[in-house]
Amino acid sequence: SAPDKGVNAVEYATKYINKLLELREILKTRTPKDSVFNPPYTTLQIGGISGGIARNVIADKCKVDWELRPVIKEDGDFVNLEIDNFVKKTLLPEMIKTHPKSKIEKEVIGEIIGFNRDEKSDACELISSLTGDNSREVVSFGTEAGLFQEIGISTVVCGPGSIEQAHKVDEYIVLDELKKCLKLLEGIKNTSTVN
Repeated sequence: SAPDKGVNAVEYATKYINKLLELREILKTRTPKDSVFNPPYTTLQIGGISGGIARNVIADKCKVDWELRPVIKEDGDFVNLEIDNFVKKTLLPEMIKTHPKSKIEKEVIGEIIGFNRDEKSDACELISSLTGDNSREVVSFGTEAGLFQEIGISTVVCGPGSIEQAHKVDEYIVLDELKKCLKLLEGIKNTSTVN
């Protein structure tokens, strides 16, 4: 191959990743005042990269998997606008000089709507009455709670286990936690009414 005669997708993917890492540092400076999250700022992570077939062949494709967990919607808008502008104004013009049909595609697989905790919600009060737990802790991970809240359903995030054991090798929930969960579900069933 002649490296000077092609657009190496892996090399441009590294430039894309470097821009994301730069944005990640900026996000740390945008921490909302009185944030209840841990960490208190929006996080961005590169989860995977794949491309190329051999070291002596110009890589024609490269895929970068990344995720953003915004603590405020504006951070998501900010990152998407910045990375899209970087692609449009910097990367693509460079690539097109060598190969006019060059392209970069971004696919958004899903977006989670943020959940605004309401410490006095019907859902919080119900769970407290059934469990005796009056805490109103915040979780720093994505759930469907914001979707339910958006359509007017009183919502609380609760359940067995701990995020400390989730999403890793040998993920588990201890039996006592499952027993507590079953007791809670029974309590919800017994207090529910159907209209």
